Amino acid sequence: MKVLVVDDSAAQRLILKSVVQNFDKDLDVIDLADGTQALKELKNGGVSLVFSDINMEPMSGIELVNECKALDIDPVFAFVTSHLTDTMKEKADSIGVKYFITKPITQDKIEEVLKEVLHA
Repeated sequence: MKVLVVDDSAAQRLILKSVVQNFDKDLDVIDLADGTQALKELKNGGVSLVFSDINMEPMSGIELVNECKALDIDPVFAFVTSHLTDTMKEKADSIGVKYFITKPITQDKIEEVLKEVLHA
């Protein structure tokens, strides 16, 4: 199973990647700095889960989900953000994002999503 970690913060990517790899050593975890890089990787196929920051340039997490939908690419998305507003959550809900993790990232929050997605 391939998992993407997408965040413009190198420190956040490192934390997320480490937690995911420690959860299951067999997961192929790729960390990327923005949505455009992630979209290129998603087009290659095989990605099952994407942990993505919402606020990134040049492509936000919401724009990334919309691009995936337009291309019939359908991984599970988990948004990671420092500040989740009601408007942001409603927008994400409307495009099918089920998981939200607020920063600071904890191992428990990440593992909860991994358990649900891997055992679905």
